[in-house]
Amino acid sequence: MSIRYRYHHIGIPTEKKVAGMVYIEHLKIRATDHESNPFRIQWMKYENGCRIPELVRKVAHVAFEVENLPDNRLRRGAPACHGGHVRLMSGGIAV
Repeated sequence: MSIRYRYHHIGIPTEKKVAGMVYIEHLKIRATDHESNPFRIQWMKYENGCRIPELVRKVAHVAFEVENLPDNRLRRGAPACHGGHVRLMSGGIAV
């Protein structure tokens, strides 16, 4: 079984508010709209109490939308293919 995925965004952490950011209350982050950027760049400012892993909050990341992870991969933090790790976020986004 092959895993199907597509590029979703590049997330770049910042300590400053960037024009166009919106607040995503359930994640406790402020983010720009990656869909309005030709390279799908999303500036991300993490608020106190945000539960997103520290590595994602501190280091730029590339996120993919994954369509068909095997059932045993759907647990948060379950190992992904190629030795990486998957953290499932809202909307089926894996980082």
